[in-house]
Amino acid sequence: IGVDQNTVRIHQFNLKGDKTQLGITGTVDLGRGQVGVHAEGDASLGILQLFSGNIRGSGRAALSADVTGDIDHPQIAGSAILDNGRLRHMFLPHAIENLNGRITFADSSIRFDDVVAKVGRGNVRFGGRIVLRGLWPSQLDVTASGDSTELRYPAGLRSMVDADFALRGSTDDPLLSGTVTVRQA
Repeated sequence: IGVDQNTVRIHQFNLKGDKTQLGITGTVDLGRGQVGVHAEGDASLGILQLFSGNIRGSGRAALSADVTGDIDHPQIAGSAILDNGRLRHMFLPHAIENLNGRITFADSSIRFDDVVAKVGRGNVRFGGRIVLRGLWPSQLDVTASGDSTELRYPAGLRSMVDADFALRGSTDDPLLSGTVTVRQA
């Protein structure tokens, strides 16, 4: 990494950690407020804890992404291939397990392409996209469709359900809608 007249040049920066090995190259022009950075390699989904303390993750994402444009409103392009991921939000009763598929970063959004997982031993397919403002989520249009999902909710009740959900709207005021069909309770 070198600095020359308000420009940070990243010739080859390797970020290594538990199940993470990312190579980062590019420039950040602080004088003009421009960024042009490329990241490629494997990242542990545990890194998501940096963005939300309520999320725990494991598994791998093979990442290839470019962050370009204005520092205050950068654009991200590329993809991440999820491999045997696990995500758990501390306020939800079940983890998302065996998370596999492709996430595409393009046109100021994150798009879910053929993303599948298990929740409560049932199959779940995710779709839709998240619109970004810079690098941060601003609008949601995400769907989830699950079959034969075993739930322990509310406490003391076990059931098997099929469900179709949509989470839409701003991140400040999202709306969850959908249908749940109870197969067994």
